[in-house]
Amino acid sequence: MNEFSVDHALVNKDRLLPSFLIIGGIKCGTSSLYRYLSEHPNVLPSMEKEPGYFSHASLPKLIANFDKYCSLFPERSHEGAIKTNWVDLAANQTFSESSLSFIKKANTHYISFEATANTYFSAKPGLVKTVLPNAKIIMLVRDPALRFISHYRMFKRFNREGREGFDMPPLLAFVNQEIRAFKEKKSTRILHQGRYIDYLRRWRAVYGSERLLVLPTGIFENPLIGNNALAQITDFLDLPRHDFSSHLKVKHNQAQKIPMNERVLERLNHFYKRSNQQLNSEFGISFDSKYDETASSMRGA
Repeated sequence: MNEFSVDHALVNKDRLLPSFLIIGGIKCGTSSLYRYLSEHPNVLPSMEKEPGYFSHASLPKLIANFDKYCSLFPERSHEGAIKTNWVDLAANQTFSESSLSFIKKANTHYISFEATANTYFSAKPGLVKTVLPNAKIIMLVRDPALRFISHYRMFKRFNREGREGFDMPPLLAFVNQEIRAFKEKKSTRILHQGRYIDYLRRWRAVYGSERLLVLPTGIFENPLIGNNALAQITDFLDLPRHDFSSHLKVKHNQAQKIPMNERVLERLNHFYKRSNQQLNSEFGISFDSKYDETASSMRGA
């Protein structure tokens, strides 16, 4: 079987499978964007934010789990209430679980989506297209140095919670360890995830530039700019525009403010310099982690 052929087992006409995916990145604001877009009257989110269906998947695995994946999306013929599970991380780093409720109305056009944050690096774009050939792809990117530090802090929190496999060395030692592993062409735990350009090129090669939208996380910090960015997203998705301004005041899965460690930032900024330049050249995204968390810009927005 050709790995990227469309298989009859991966067709479901009864469910409203995703018209678009938020593919990442991790610690880049996907939870907030998931909530914002869920407020659009023509959008229905998956019943789980991160199904993880495409992550590290092979075609046999996709076929085996296809029905389960489909069950996370509304039936096309269904009218009435729909609930989706939601886990939010507050600014004090405590989790809360809740359900979001939506009403699917008759004679209304809907599209659905999901937001598995590791999809951009853990999934094969060609396999994703096997299941969702006409999907549009959205990716949020954050200054990779700050993303790295935030991801590290998440691992430290996991360790405090008693989870196995998250006993981390001091931050600077971990940065040096990751950079050394990368230079030796060994796998890294989180460093590679900030080389966005490596992965975006693969998605662009499969889905084309017209189906790929890349935005910096920082634009959602300002409600006015954020609402304009969401207008850009709804245009990209061929949806009517919607006023999201009241929802932009609420942040989801909030990380604590990252204290600046100049030595760590210097090492990470040097490592990511070339890939950041390529990201700016090809997608118009730039960062400046030297000063603050929100120092990012979007060219041509």
